[in-house]
Amino acid sequence: PEMFLRGVVIANSAQEAIDITDVSDFTLVDSDIDSNAGLNQIRITATQEETDIDGDGDDEDPIVYNINMLNNNITDGGTARAGDMILLTTGGFITDGADLNFNFLNNGVPGSSPINSISSSRPGDAALLVNWTGDSQILIDNNTFVLTDANLQSGVELNIDGIADVAYTNNNLRASGVSDVGIDFTFQEATNLVVSNNAVVDADGFFTPGSGFIMSGDDSTAMSLSFLSGGNNIEIENNILEFNGFGNTGIDFVRIFAPSNVAINNNLIVRRNNAQPLFTPLEEGIIFRDVRGVINLIGNVNNTIQLNSIFFNNFAITPGTSNGQIIVNGVPLP
Repeated sequence: PEMFLRGVVIANSAQEAIDITDVSDFTLVDSDIDSNAGLNQIRITATQEETDIDGDGDDEDPIVYNINMLNNNITDGGTARAGDMILLTTGGFITDGADLNFNFLNNGVPGSSPINSISSSRPGDAALLVNWTGDSQILIDNNTFVLTDANLQSGVELNIDGIADVAYTNNNLRASGVSDVGIDFTFQEATNLVVSNNAVVDADGFFTPGSGFIMSGDDSTAMSLSFLSGGNNIEIENNILEFNGFGNTGIDFVRIFAPSNVAINNNLIVRRNNAQPLFTPLEEGIIFRDVRGVINLIGNVNNTIQLNSIFFNNFAITPGTSNGQIIVNGVPLP
């Protein structure tokens, strides 16, 4: 089944704005989804991985789900709600996995007509969650996320059980809650991940403050990343991670398995607030918390980390778990 929606306005309903199941080709363009009271504003569920596509009478043809959301305004209207604002999920009879192609582009771009936003208020949940079993190609590009009036909120959360090819590029994400997370990605199988150019660059090539990841609450994390199998290729380049609270973490590799290649270049991680509270918490830059095996670090461009705290850790990885180096404040590490 296919569904194409352009220019629709769904607001202030008592349930989800869009709730579809087993629609293999779905597109939402130039639409306004606002303040609907269901568990999710948009819920897309896949429960079948095979069907009879070629007409031979056997339900053995794999289904590929193609989901596109382009140039939309999707907002909670400032009201705190349970559940994830936008949810893509597998369930039902899917066991081996269904392939996903997901493009989330130009949503919430300032200056567009109308002026858009991806604005969520989801304590303990996410503005956008993809919880998927199956090989996945995901492009999240040129969007503006605003996380408001809630703590423990994530901007984009991915839980992918399948080979993944993911790009998170050219986005702005602003969060104001305590313990918010910008992007929270967990991959069960081999993954190619690019997180790049999430920043505004001026005409002289310099980063513009107030762009990229702007995390205002205490105990915030810009990137939380888990790679639960080997075979990963990761590029994190040309991003601003800006903090204004206390006890924050820039890039948190919660767990990563070898073999993996990790390139980290030309990122700015900065805490703008120079205050030092009585009990000053630890500020962290780039942290590899749990490395299984020996991974490869790749870096040829400096990463600037300015945490402006008396208690800080710019970079950490367990000795003996890496080859190669990245550059932090002009120093190759480890």
